[in-house]
Amino acid sequence: MTAFSLPALLRGAVRFRACGGFPARFLNLCESGGFHVWDLRQDETGVTGYVSPRDYRALRRAAKNAGMRLCAREKRGLPFFLRRHRARIGLPVGAAVCVALAVFSSGFLWSVETTGAETLGKAEILAAAAQLGLYSGAKKPQKSGEALASELVHLLDGKLSWAAVNIIGTRVMLEVREKAPELPSTDPPYGDPCDLVADFSGELLSIEVFSGVKANREGNGVKTGDLLISGVRKDRDGKPYYYEARGVVTALHDDVRELSSPPSDTVKAVKTVRTVPVLHLWHLSLPLWFFPRGGDYTAFDDVRSVSLRGVTLPFSLETKTRVYWQTRQADLVPVLFDSFVCALNDAYLRTLLLSGEVRVQTDNDTCRLTQQSRLIDFMGVPRPIRKTDD
Repeated sequence: MTAFSLPALLRGAVRFRACGGFPARFLNLCESGGFHVWDLRQDETGVTGYVSPRDYRALRRAAKNAGMRLCAREKRGLPFFLRRHRARIGLPVGAAVCVALAVFSSGFLWSVETTGAETLGKAEILAAAAQLGLYSGAKKPQKSGEALASELVHLLDGKLSWAAVNIIGTRVMLEVREKAPELPSTDPPYGDPCDLVADFSGELLSIEVFSGVKANREGNGVKTGDLLISGVRKDRDGKPYYYEARGVVTALHDDVRELSSPPSDTVKAVKTVRTVPVLHLWHLSLPLWFFPRGGDYTAFDDVRSVSLRGVTLPFSLETKTRVYWQTRQADLVPVLFDSFVCALNDAYLRTLLLSGEVRVQTDNDTCRLTQQSRLIDFMGVPRPIRKTDD
């Protein structure tokens, strides 16, 4: 044991020196008396070493019996530190409070993280975990990680094939594996007998038949309702057999889209944006500023945990943002154009747009946008077949 070991510092240690007399007799008395003495060293002038505070007085009697003079050179350890600072009551009280807070905080969860998600959003996984009591500031759950992982998979309604919940100190690590999407069948079952007919006018570019009989050719012009793929096939004797006509047909055609504005001349515009930080300490929320009263606004929240060297601390900082709105005179063309672009994106999602021309017509209180486009689109809708008894 050295003077700087943890047990010696907790019990305290006194560094002494004994001079004169008979050092050999002094060492024999120390051994026979059972004193807690260590790190003894003898030189030409005397003996030095360490002794516990409890045995120092008895050691003085042994030195006197050996004709030696004993003096304390240094006092170390927790008992002497507390004695020197006994007038400063705040120091031990503060240390005790810190230890109590650390012990109390260790019974809660302060960080929840997830890994392994690719298409499934992390917010959806964390929301499901919060239903199981796994969120920042919650008490540590009594259930095992295996049980929590099974419940997490059940809550996400079959979107996960596997999950693991690992609680490490005050952190929760959610490891998930998404369920592989089911591949579409290469040969879907046949449905009711039907023909595939054109649902708009255009020029046929390609026809790929999956089921049925090809009833038109590439390069032909067709109108709405013209037959593209027939669901009736006849054998050599002329007996008809009925199928569900299926295939992929593309056509070149002209399309016209139109959008008009409502009779309104006011819109909502951003007036101002206010941000207020909020400090969350355990279950307390302390706003560091205030929002103005009243007004039409939209709120946004962003909570971030505070960490120190990779360790999440038991408090977080939330940023509350409010966007205040005001009503002003509307410029109809830009407002309507944004809506028109969104509508065109949805309408032409599966098409190839070759050219387009936009026309704008305005009067006192309305605005009308018209686009004439030339595009390549998929063609074909089913039409039931009326069976005949031959």
